[in-house]
Amino acid sequence: MPNYFETASLPLTAANFDYFRLPPEKWPLLLARLAQLGLSHLILPVPWSFHQLQPDSIDLDGATDPRRNLTLLLKLCAGTGFRCVLRTGPTLPQTGLLNDGLPLWLSAAAPEQIETETGRWLAALAKSLVKLQWPAGPLAALWLNLPANATPTGYSPQLTQVKWPIWLRKRYQSIDALNEAYNTGYRTVSDVEFPQRWSDPPTPLQTDARAFLDETEHTRQNQFQQALADAGWQTPVHPFDSLPDIKPLAGPIHIDPCPPDICRGLSWADDAPLAADGAPRESFWATRLQLWQAALPAATQADAVLLAGLDGGGWVIPGPTGEQKIDLPAGAKPAAFRLNLDGSLAAEPPQIARGKLRADFRAAGETGPADSIFYLADPAALLAGPLADHLRRLLAAQRLALVWSAAQTKKLSEALTASPADGQPSPQPTAGVTPYTIAEARRGLSRAESALKKAAASIGGLEAGFGVILGKSESAPPRPAAEGVAVTAAIFDPAAQPALAQLGRDCAALVGQMKSAADSLQQTLAQPFTVEQYRQAQQTAVSTARASLETLLNVIEQLRLDIAADSLPLVAWRLHDQAQTSAETLRWGVLRR
Repeated sequence: MPNYFETASLPLTAANFDYFRLPPEKWPLLLARLAQLGLSHLILPVPWSFHQLQPDSIDLDGATDPRRNLTLLLKLCAGTGFRCVLRTGPTLPQTGLLNDGLPLWLSAAAPEQIETETGRWLAALAKSLVKLQWPAGPLAALWLNLPANATPTGYSPQLTQVKWPIWLRKRYQSIDALNEAYNTGYRTVSDVEFPQRWSDPPTPLQTDARAFLDETEHTRQNQFQQALADAGWQTPVHPFDSLPDIKPLAGPIHIDPCPPDICRGLSWADDAPLAADGAPRESFWATRLQLWQAALPAATQADAVLLAGLDGGGWVIPGPTGEQKIDLPAGAKPAAFRLNLDGSLAAEPPQIARGKLRADFRAAGETGPADSIFYLADPAALLAGPLADHLRRLLAAQRLALVWSAAQTKKLSEALTASPADGQPSPQPTAGVTPYTIAEARRGLSRAESALKKAAASIGGLEAGFGVILGKSESAPPRPAAEGVAVTAAIFDPAAQPALAQLGRDCAALVGQMKSAADSLQQTLAQPFTVEQYRQAQQTAVSTARASLETLLNVIEQLRLDIAADSLPLVAWRLHDQAQTSAETLRWGVLRR
């Protein structure tokens, strides 16, 4: 079966999407913006340190932090028409990550332990995402950053003092054969030190050392490939310096501030065409023109716009411009439409007079600037081609935001309406402790954790070394991370539970409304549609989001009042955050403002 790149039109342009720097409630909006930028391929850097905080636990589903929900992101990418390349490895250099993305618990580890843990990480990653591979899912390839053995600097004793003599024994069989090749008088193979310097031309010893490094690296690469294959990985795997037919567009989204739990600096991608709230920045329009020209090779550029032909009409994609006058075919009297950047169709259509279309791409009230302008000889005809695909992706992003918000709101509703189980005792307050006791306990835990990490690193390095010598197989991949303890109304004061239950019932009603709207959008997306059908579907999404947002804001306000009045404990902020995430998903993903 051919891989994705053997079926696609090459070369491809792909943008880095640093999901770990962004709140998930903005993912649907930003995917829509990247589609509007003219992209259909993404490179997803996956920092090992962000997803595996502990040796035996991995989070790819957002159990410990919603930003870690890589599974959700890939489903959003699939739903909005993106094909993705995962980029990972022990490290991700030049990405502004703390420790270059290497887990902090491996910072002092021996190289052999890092190699072993890298295999476990890749196996766990592949096992979790195997069902999302192309063609069933959006994953087209895996791009591995495995630092190669390029120079002798920094080689571990395991490599130069254990593997190197073993390799020499296999190559020469006897010390006499080695001495004859090197013109030396070594007594044993163990006396042959690994080269510390390299000359040109190389000596026979240096030539062997290079061959040893190449063979070791080849074996290393094969071991990682086999670990992936054993986990069910089938899409292409490329080393970091070899990703054919992809032109990366680095840093399309400016992020300020950058999350301190993953970033080295205060901001990221200062020259990016998009802001983190989806607003176009100065370079957006020029970048967009270039990308759409590559995506639509048959289109022609006139002044600062791109003109693409449609069946019975045309599509005008703006670059860095304001108002333009577009010549129409002689005798044409089409209907014109302004597609706003938020996906809505403007109520006031563009003007057509004397064979010219007056296209105003500037911001217009709350709708913002125009995404594009198109005109059709028959406005009631079913849409097809690239314009239909573009509208479908914008609508799909709104539908996915509704679906995700509905899922979050359902969890919130269940938490608010929960009641204590029959016969289960209410939680009792714990005995009071002094600040001094807490401080002493924290210091003791800190010292114990530090000692444990050092011991684990030392033991891990020894185990990895013996594993290499004895042919020991790698340990099992880390387990999926468990979610934290759920906070429900059942743990609160019984006097507060009736009011919380009412908020929960209000949220339950929203779930049905959002699901109904999402189903309506899906029916539109499942078949060809007209401009008017697109308009109705988009308005359905927006009106549902506005009504749902109003109820969620009431829930948020009530929770804040109750917490401030001490009617609810501080742990109720967890419920508040759930409600706010649902609201923000609707605000950014559907309303797009």
